[in-house]
Amino acid sequence: MDQIGKYIILDEIGQGGMGVVYRARDPIIGREVAVKVIPERIMRSPDLRDRFLREIASAGRLSHENIMTIYDAGDHEERPYFVMELLSGTDLSAAIRKDTLSFDQKLDVALQVAQGLRYAHRHGVIHRDIKPDNVRLLDNGRAKIMDFGIARVESATRTPTHSAIGTPRYMSPEQIKAEPIDQRTDIFSFGAVLYELLAGSPPFFGERITTVMYMILHDDPAPLDLGDEVGGEALCGIVERCLEKETEPRYPNFEAVIRDLQTVVSERNTSGPTITAVSSSGMSAEPDHDETVLAMPPLDPDPTVAVPASSLEPTIADSSPSAAKPVARTSEEGNRRHLIRWGGIGLVGLAALFLLVMVARSGGEPEDVVSPVVVPDESEQLVATADSMPQMGSGDMETVPPVEPEAPTPTPPERVDPPASNNREEASDDEADAAAERERAQREAAQRAEADQRRAEQRQAERRQAEQAQEAMEQARTQILPRRSEAEVTEAFQQAEGLRTVGLRQFDGGEFGSAEATFAQARTAYAAAAEIAPTPEPEPEEAAPDEPEGPSPEEVARAAADQAARTYASRLKRALEQEDAGAMRQVNAFYSGWDGFFRAVENVSASVNVTSLRMQGDQAVAQVAARIQYQNTTTNRQESQNPSFTWTLEPRGDAWVLTNVASR
Repeated sequence: MDQIGKYIILDEIGQGGMGVVYRARDPIIGREVAVKVIPERIMRSPDLRDRFLREIASAGRLSHENIMTIYDAGDHEERPYFVMELLSGTDLSAAIRKDTLSFDQKLDVALQVAQGLRYAHRHGVIHRDIKPDNVRLLDNGRAKIMDFGIARVESATRTPTHSAIGTPRYMSPEQIKAEPIDQRTDIFSFGAVLYELLAGSPPFFGERITTVMYMILHDDPAPLDLGDEVGGEALCGIVERCLEKETEPRYPNFEAVIRDLQTVVSERNTSGPTITAVSSSGMSAEPDHDETVLAMPPLDPDPTVAVPASSLEPTIADSSPSAAKPVARTSEEGNRRHLIRWGGIGLVGLAALFLLVMVARSGGEPEDVVSPVVVPDESEQLVATADSMPQMGSGDMETVPPVEPEAPTPTPPERVDPPASNNREEASDDEADAAAERERAQREAAQRAEADQRRAEQRQAERRQAEQAQEAMEQARTQILPRRSEAEVTEAFQQAEGLRTVGLRQFDGGEFGSAEATFAQARTAYAAAAEIAPTPEPEPEEAAPDEPEGPSPEEVARAAADQAARTYASRLKRALEQEDAGAMRQVNAFYSGWDGFFRAVENVSASVNVTSLRMQGDQAVAQVAARIQYQNTTTNRQESQNPSFTWTLEPRGDAWVLTNVASR
């Protein structure tokens, strides 16, 4: 494919459940874009095609710096497509696996994703599939939410009764139970992503989808351990409230989530010795949908003066209970001593100034006036009264002798400062406390580093073991690969291929322990397939002269096609009764999208029969009738369906292969 619409295709980026994505160039403005096209197999399903069209409609309504931008949409050869911005950087899932983000960067990413979802909810769009793979981290620190492919406009009413769309590990309980959903579904999924972002592993995990779903419905995730990170306790509370099983105690909207996250950011900003400003989006914020949290600096550079928390907005609790209390107490006592000392000196100086003014007005000399100057002790309270001042007349100043107080004032004892040794002992105690605090912090840091090193070594060991299991599996696969088209081994080989696919996905997701076990199962399946002995070819027999000739090539081909069709019918019946969506897809890609059905039913029984088969050139066309009985877990009633299909089989070597399926 060289061109889609007006867009020149450069190369294929990747494939997903809802389409193929190409890197393309807009020939008019020269901009490189990403073009997503619906695959042909989905065109056969009206429900999936409608979901793809809703992706275009819902995502195209959104314009936000934390949401992938949709540029254009159209139809190419009766296949709808849409054009979006080409994003660089890496997925959040890869960043989590590599553990490259600092604590503050993780908090910043969470705020950006929350702001993008708040904007989408304000415009009536629920994402319904929030997961690390759907968050893109750009090189400039911006986070972008991708893939609104299964988003549901709140006003829409076409959600199927038994549909439970989403990625199981991050689905909300109401999604699993196929209950009505609202924006709190995205809040639960956001909490699961935030948990994995902080812990490095998802809150709910298991080797089987049913196990994960059970944990989401009934189990609480392991408590987060954020160490002594400032704001860590509050952040754990945010995650716990997001992951509430019931919708009522969960956050009602993302406004409340963002408010609590910003409080944690402010708490961290005010805990450091310098002024810090952290933007919740990593860039300049727009007033419509982004807020910037500024850390308020202390109002007084003196570290012993505390700034009341009420002066900050929003309210921030003091997060650094440092060992500065003895210093603050010493400063308070010093202030009290200074206040008493200088207050007494000020009062005495005021009295002396009054005498000087009176002498000057009477023509006398200042040295003729004798007034004792007394420096009071800190423990005395100095009070200046009219009786303590010398009494003078205005007309006889020339003959007035030096003024003396009416009663002799006893000279107070000299103030004795505390010994210098006490000050040195107090300072020594402070230094010892500070040294002990530093030693404790260093010890805790060393313990955390050691624990991190142990976890990293353990993870590396698990990865090596998984790689060894994968290598052994690939060796077993190589041995059976040449015989994969033999009818005797086809089914066993395909089962092993399914296990191999699951193991590779687990390995890419960092689930090395689960991947090792799955690779071992796949290796065993390949080995079992290799042990199946090939059917010996019958030796040709000479026909008796009077006997008629054997069946014609057309009859042989029809019999082989009929046998292949019945084998596929048997495999489809087994996949239905085992409630295995992966086995359904292995029968034919047409049988995709059964995950939601199996999540909403149980106790499935089925029959699949080939009712007729006819040859059409080199192809065989079979009519297939099925009956599926099950218990609907939502209504708790027994229900049934009777679908019918038209199968097209084509010869591939010595085997007939199911190449196309259509509903009747």
